[in-house]
Amino acid sequence: MNNSLLDSLFEDVITMAESENNSLGLWREKPLGLVDFFTEMLGEKPFPGKQTELLEIVEQILDKDNLPEGHKLKQVTEVAAMFGKGSGKDFLVSGIVAYVPYRLNCMNDPQGYFGFGKGEPIDIINLAKNAKQAENVFFTKLKARLASCKWFKKVDRPPVAYNEYQEKKDTIIFYNNIRAFSGHSEAGSFEGFNPLVGIFDEVGDFEYELAEFCYDTIRSSAMSRFGKRALLLFISYPRNSLCGFSQ
Repeated sequence: MNNSLLDSLFEDVITMAESENNSLGLWREKPLGLVDFFTEMLGEKPFPGKQTELLEIVEQILDKDNLPEGHKLKQVTEVAAMFGKGSGKDFLVSGIVAYVPYRLNCMNDPQGYFGFGKGEPIDIINLAKNAKQAENVFFTKLKARLASCKWFKKVDRPPVAYNEYQEKKDTIIFYNNIRAFSGHSEAGSFEGFNPLVGIFDEVGDFEYELAEFCYDTIRSSAMSRFGKRALLLFISYPRNSLCGFSQ
């Protein structure tokens, strides 16, 4: 069999696969909402009030394509929230970071949904003040959330099933090259990432110049790749006047 015929057959197979994928629709399985994900998949019940309110807001922003025109969250890409010490900030953040790859891999083709090529990474980046906080606090809690999740399965190789994940030093790799990254403000440039969601953990404790640099880098990457579908989340306990929503 000559090379041109092999090439033609290969192209036919790719075309058939793409056609089949397009015919499947957006979801391989309908995802739970964020609050239900906490209770049904993580076995954790957020407190009523501010914890639940924040999760409901984040859920609506992540699903903003289905919000009615004129909804107050339709154009929101940044959320800042203040919680007191011991209020469960890390619990909420780790659950949100677990939810995003779950929601994306409930899709048949998350890259196609955002207009990306096959295999292009989609990143969720959590930034702490320093390396110790990033590794010992956030990453530990994220691994605990995933280990207790009924939907995810940990593997020691690159994921080949849509509910699998692989742990690395400061990154968790999910199916479809979706990556959850634990970074810190002292780590230098974050260029080259595709941040759909960026979380600034205890942002009120960041050095101002480092915070500004991280914000500018991650926001520009997020907006250039995802536009209004991106989300930046700033969480801190009260130190100053940080609060509210911005666009």
